[in-house]
Amino acid sequence: MRNAFGEVTVSGGAEKIEATAKTSDGRSTTVSIVDDPEQPGRKRIEPAAQRGSTISINVKVPHRVELDVITVNGSITVTDIDGAVSAATEIGRVNAERISSLKAVTTSGSVDARDVREIVAAETRDGNVQIYRAGSARVRTRSGNIVLSSLSGSVSVSSLSGNIRSTGAKGSLVAKCISGNMQIENSGGIVDIVGSNGNITVFRADRDVRAFSASGDITVSCVKGRAELGNASGSITIKSAAGDVDAQTAAGRIDFQGHIHAGGSYRMKAVSGEVRMAIQPDPPGFTATLSDYNGEIETAFPLKVESPVTGAVNRKLIGRYGDGNSRISLDTFSGAVRIIIDTSGETNECK
Repeated sequence: MRNAFGEVTVSGGAEKIEATAKTSDGRSTTVSIVDDPEQPGRKRIEPAAQRGSTISINVKVPHRVELDVITVNGSITVTDIDGAVSAATEIGRVNAERISSLKAVTTSGSVDARDVREIVAAETRDGNVQIYRAGSARVRTRSGNIVLSSLSGSVSVSSLSGNIRSTGAKGSLVAKCISGNMQIENSGGIVDIVGSNGNITVFRADRDVRAFSASGDITVSCVKGRAELGNASGSITIKSAAGDVDAQTAAGRIDFQGHIHAGGSYRMKAVSGEVRMAIQPDPPGFTATLSDYNGEIETAFPLKVESPVTGAVNRKLIGRYGDGNSRISLDTFSGAVRIIIDTSGETNECK
């Protein structure tokens, strides 16, 4: 189905293919429906004679069809199709609702997909992409924002300079962004995020979280799996992580708040910045290794010291609390390292 200059609207539910067209001034014009010589068994639908004029096409088809729709500057709208839909436009929008699957390509037009049973594969240069209630998703933009909500399968998204937000993805999620913020909420699978210049926020993750950024703050909250975090410049904040934690930053502080767990491993290292853990008043036993080249070492828990702090610089304290089964390693070159008691109650948001 082709319409170079004008919009195309396709809806399912008809007994046979029906097509009507109108020019920009409201006059009806003819539409050809012919066998496609390049694809036997398929039909080709297009204006009989366009010649640069703007023509809107409205097509009704049976539910069970496969569609290929192409425009130059017209929007594409497809609804109620029980088959694969491919939509390509340069500066028009793509809107799809209640279909089986969607492949959408635009230059500067947005993509809006809702209630897609299987996969949405969308690629746009400058347009925004929004996907609500779908199976899996593969999305790539240059400067467009990406918003995903309630996906039942896996997600793979990337953007050069747009923001990325995902809510309620049940499968694994991979996100990459050069210059933009990424916000992931209520994820059911493993989360793997890589950024360059932008902040990363993860809230409520049922599995492991891996997040790295060259320059940007990282905040993860309510993680049920392991958290592996790192950046070159920016702070790292962890609130309530049920699994092990490994966090490193070159220039920034690291803050952990929440319960530590028996047998857990907590490793946090900064080059320039404070490293702080605020944990429950009655934690399981842990062995703490606290290192600081030029700063203060503080612990609110009585430790059985195995290696005491010595000297004014390049100091290291190793001590055991209780049975010592959990492992805590805090290290900074310039800043303080602290283990304190958490009295804020802020981690109740995870319940």
